[in-house]
Amino acid sequence: TGRFASFVGYNTYITNLEIKGRSVTINSNKPQGFWAFETDGIISQGQAQGVITVPNPLFLSSPIPQGSCAVTGQFDKPLVITGKETKDLTVNLSFSVNNSFEWVEVNNDGKYEPAVGEKVVDMGLRGLKPRWIESLDFEK
Repeated sequence: TGRFASFVGYNTYITNLEIKGRSVTINSNKPQGFWAFETDGIISQGQAQGVITVPNPLFLSSPIPQGSCAVTGQFDKPLVITGKETKDLTVNLSFSVNNSFEWVEVNNDGKYEPAVGEKVVDMGLRGLKPRWIESLDFEK
């Protein structure tokens, strides 16, 4: 049992991160794949060794630079912004991280154990579900 924090982004400057109420100072740029894991009060951190999985179904029309990522998802209904809106628009983004933390097993017991040399290889996002709230007022 533990807590996991990861960062999706290209050269993201991280001052510090908080995990289970404890702050860890980083103060540096971290490429996509930087992570921290807390279990039993011990915090491990590192850089994923492999390619970070981030599905991009728009890859052919919207390629992204190597070492960065884009997560795409389709709205259930079209989102049209006219510029005549008079209230804020709320968009909720739900990211799937199902089975997204993967490592190279040393003990072959299905448990992540950095103390025995198990290395993180992937911790990407598995999908995105965007949703927007329809109650907008428009100028007449």
